[in-house]
Order: sequence, then C-alpha cells, then structure tokens
Amino acid sequence: MGMVGPPGFYLRNDTFYYTATEGARPLGGRTAAEVDQDCWVNTTKLSWVAPFEILGGSFSSTRAIPVVINGRVSGSAVGLGRRGVFKSGDVSGLSDILGLPAQLGWEWRGHHLNLTPGIVVPTGSYDVDRLLNLGRHGVRCGFGLHVFKPQIRLRGFAGHGRALQL
Repeated sequence: MGMVGPPGFYLRNDTFYYTATEGARPLGGRTAAEVDQDCWVNTTKLSWVAPFEILGGSFSSTRAIPVVINGRVSGSAVGLGRRGVFKSGDVSGLSDILGLPAQLGWEWRGHHLNLTPGIVVPTGSYDVDRLLNLGRHGVRCGFGLHVFKPQIRLRGFAGHGRALQL
C-alpha cells in the first residue's frame, strides 16, 4: 500500500521485528494478566499493476504471504475458579495470507491515495489454548484508505507494540 508503479509484475520481500507487552485482557475464555511477545516475520508480496486505469486511478492486485520466522511469547492467564497458569513458547510457520484483489491508486501533487479492499484467508494455525497463534481462525474482510506523501511517510500499528521495518 504505497506508491503504484508503472504496469507490470512486482515482487517485494520484507522482514520485520515486532515487540509488545499487553496488560490484562480476555484470552481464550481466561484473563491474561500480562503477555510479552517478540516476533520476527518475513512477508513476500506479489503485485500486478494493470496497463489501464479505472476512474483515473491505477488498478492493481496484490497477495501477501507472511511467514513467522520466530514468534516468542510468555505470559500468565487466570481462569474463573482456576489457579493462575504461566505459559511461554515459540511458534513459527505460515500465517494468514492477505489478498488485495482490486486496489485503486491516485497521485496528486506528490500525495498518494490508495483504496484497498482486502480479504484475509485463514492459512495460519490456530489453537484457543495458545497465547500466540499464527492465524486468527476465520476469514476476515476489510477496507483500507491510505493517504501519504513519500517524504513524510508514517506507518503505525494499532495496539501497544513497536515495529521496525527493514
């Protein structure tokens, strides 16, 4: 979701590190008292930019395939009428695949606007008893609107985590 290039196929590979600490929250029918997470993720993206425009904007399609190189989590969980449990562990493998089937992108005076409807396919493993899962256990659909100027590009994540993109 950036500047749209000229027509053709594009392959991009990103590796990033994510770390976060979450306080008390519901988790799998229990209450997690605190959870610490560190993840290395590699994402390969294949994009196609069409040789035509729709509504004056570039048309493109993208697939993103994320692989968790190493996800480490530790935390404690407390259930109703149960004693507290401390868990930690590592996971790795294929996460949920993202498809952006019909993106539209416009450029105006150095500013870029992208409309990106997307669908996430549940390809990552999921277990309600794990503190860290590779998938979210279900198909999800969403819609993105991105506006940015390349010289001032900011990228953020919701929640209490920090991310470094290489």
